[in-house]
Amino acid sequence: MTKQSSLSEFLSSDAPALFHPEAEKEKTSLGQKAVVAITGIKVFFDIRVPSNTSIPKFWSKVKGILATGKDNEGKTVNMNLIQMECIKAYPIRGYHAEKKPYLRIVTPNKDLRFTALDIISSYNSKVDPECKIETASDDTGTYYRKVAREYRIPLSGWGLISDYRYNFSAPYYAKSHHCPHAFYVYIDNFRPIDNFELLYKIYPSSLFTHDRALILTWDIETYDSRGLGNKVPEAKNDTSQVFTICMTLHWKDDLIPLERICLVNVETKPDPRWITIICGNQTNLLKAFALCWKSFAPDIQLGFNDSGYDWPFIVEKATKLNVLKWMVQRMSANLHKKADAKSILTWNYFGGRGEPLTNSFFQRSQWVKKTDNGPKKILGRNSINVKINPTLDFESSFLKLPGCVPIDVHASFMQLNPRSEKTSLKFFLEKCGLDGKADMPMSKLWKYYSEARDGTSNSSVKNMHEIVNYCVIDALRCQELMVKSNVINDYREKYEPEPSSRIMRIEDPDEKYKQIDDYAQNKAKSWLEGFVKENIIVNGVTSKMMESCGIAYKRAYRTAVKKAQEMLYQKIGYLYEIFHGEWLSYEIFMVSNPIEVLWEKFMKCARKISKDKNLSVDDEMKEKICSDFARYPSELVKYIEEYNLFFHKLVYYMCYKEHVSIPEEIGPVSSMRKNEIIANLPALPYISEIGALDEISNLWYFHLEDVTESTY
Repeated sequence: MTKQSSLSEFLSSDAPALFHPEAEKEKTSLGQKAVVAITGIKVFFDIRVPSNTSIPKFWSKVKGILATGKDNEGKTVNMNLIQMECIKAYPIRGYHAEKKPYLRIVTPNKDLRFTALDIISSYNSKVDPECKIETASDDTGTYYRKVAREYRIPLSGWGLISDYRYNFSAPYYAKSHHCPHAFYVYIDNFRPIDNFELLYKIYPSSLFTHDRALILTWDIETYDSRGLGNKVPEAKNDTSQVFTICMTLHWKDDLIPLERICLVNVETKPDPRWITIICGNQTNLLKAFALCWKSFAPDIQLGFNDSGYDWPFIVEKATKLNVLKWMVQRMSANLHKKADAKSILTWNYFGGRGEPLTNSFFQRSQWVKKTDNGPKKILGRNSINVKINPTLDFESSFLKLPGCVPIDVHASFMQLNPRSEKTSLKFFLEKCGLDGKADMPMSKLWKYYSEARDGTSNSSVKNMHEIVNYCVIDALRCQELMVKSNVINDYREKYEPEPSSRIMRIEDPDEKYKQIDDYAQNKAKSWLEGFVKENIIVNGVTSKMMESCGIAYKRAYRTAVKKAQEMLYQKIGYLYEIFHGEWLSYEIFMVSNPIEVLWEKFMKCARKISKDKNLSVDDEMKEKICSDFARYPSELVKYIEEYNLFFHKLVYYMCYKEHVSIPEEIGPVSSMRKNEIIANLPALPYISEIGALDEISNLWYFHLEDVTESTY
């Protein structure tokens, strides 16, 4: 049985699954391999009802404040989207023998919640203390932390999810091929694990302690048909080529590889120790490398002097062969990566010089020697100078791929041995007491490949196997060096807070290690952020503008949702909820199986109303309800498609307004894509199927009442 089939059987069995979160939505670098989407989280804050005041009268006052007020950005609250619940709870301040009444203000999203809280805060600043409105559950910081506290969601520890849907509806894989597994789970079915003793009997204890960071090591072999003596081939020459790329895969602290892969242009003798892929030509070789990267999605990549030779050679050759864009689209974990070669060389390649796609762009010098008069400035674009000693820097060039951290083992060991006169792989292996590399002079390697390429030797298949073995061993030794010297783990410890730090005194292990992780990431990334902010300007748009633009576009989307709701409400009244409601959305009718999605939404709504999370209906009733729902999607499809197009235009229009309003912060309108510039408010399409909208809404509430009443 294959691993894939075992996974499929496990997921289809509805068995509970262990989950250890690595990042929240706001912080993810898009390198995760699985995502858990949690639904059913209520967004709210509470308002205490004053003593000797009736709830209806007080609620009327609160509604008036929210309906007429504006927050500090001039935003208002659409009261049609607000729900109110009456609860009783103990106030935080003072001692109280009995619970006090509160109004729970439920909003459809956290942005509307923040706006409402801001309006109340503004009201409180203008009235006498005895007239102020007392709020609770009113955190205005990062909302996911509030949710984590209230629902006891572990942010940095193990949790157990059950009754989940795997790759439900549109698979997350369609958005990011590095994230093939998506689990959709209701909040009540995601709980922390407090006692691991029972789980140790089911799962190996190493599962909870073993670092599952995936390491990819690599090495390449190149050739120039002109014959250059002891000079290495340069990618700028059409006579040079890369003919072999070898990779090994490891868990971070494991010496034994999970897999070894050899990509080669010409035929070679098979070897059971690794997978051999014969590519036929250089273009196919580069594409195969990209596909292997996509399949493995490594967290860390290692190479010996790969930032001094391998990466620059691969990037320049891929550019000359017009396959760079194709490769990066498959290697990047960024699901939005649709850039062309020029953009990739500008933003993702650290090591170019001057204008991308010009003859001088790839000219570089690996060493930057310093004198007493100061450094010799290298005008390299985005290259990274790694300090080796006070008089020597190592210039590192590489392709930055979101989701993976590149590490040059050569530079790392030069930093560990700054006074060493020798810096070869052979030297460092001997120093660490490890097995040496395979011995193959460059002249012999080129002779073997030349004969294999031209078919002039009967032993070429055997000779190519010798080259591949040499290349695989060089890649393998990178992992052995890093593990032997504990480089990655020492680096992580280096970026932990001091023992006397406040973070290290936190008793809650979940919160402690979460803050340690945040501290390390912020410290390790600060130099890169500073470099980018100070140096990168493209078409007059700075990186700070790009960051502000992302915030502005999120604001534009929220504004578009509110505007669409207002336009729909004016046109069809309460039926607008079918398009942007809590349970119904126009996107439901655009999926391939809308009835299945409608049924799931319907049952979740019924369970919430009945407050019975185990509520179920018999097959006959389910068939009746689904049959009723099935009458309408086909009638709505034409209008839904028109509305979808309208809504996209509305978002672009709001983005356009942001650029017009604050060009100095996010760039002028000219920095937008031409097909996204919508200068006039788009018109809401004519709703020709109003009867169908009304009927499906009536059906929804009719069946909800029928199902929930039968449970009482």
